Amino acid sequence: MFDEYYRRKWEDVDGDISPEQTEHALSLRIPFLTTSHPRWNYITGIVVGSADRSSSFWIDQGLIPTDDEVSEVGELLTSYNTYYRQSFLDAMRQFAPYDIDGGANGMYFRKVSEGDWVYRKRSWESPQWHPFRPVGIDNPYKEPDEPMSLTAVIGKAFSGWGVRA
Repeated sequence: MFDEYYRRKWEDVDGDISPEQTEHALSLRIPFLTTSHPRWNYITGIVVGSADRSSSFWIDQGLIPTDDEVSEVGELLTSYNTYYRQSFLDAMRQFAPYDIDGGANGMYFRKVSEGDWVYRKRSWESPQWHPFRPVGIDNPYKEPDEPMSLTAVIGKAFSGWGVRA
């Protein structure tokens, strides 16, 4: 069942993990990403862009989150992982320092400014982040023009698994 994990080796060959990665985030298995389109399908991550701001797409540039904000994303990952069997969680932990699932529609978050966050899903093909706040034009998508907290954005990205038997 876990052949994918046992026959492949996790490596960050594309530089998707930011040099800004913190020990706290690593301990919670939350990657700081340089891109919203990483090679590996991380279940969740925080997109901070590249340290020199030159090697990643401009829309993927984000601020480094606080430890409290990282902890909040860690709580989301813990909640999300209640769906998996323990054997799968163990296989992910042996495979890589971050939770990776090729079948999950990863949730990536980006800190735009203090108190303002956006998110995207792995399956989205465009470079779009939500909530969408266009600059200098009317907002046809009726998304909020005011900042959204990380808590609010997480609520939009994942509302839980529902009732489990």
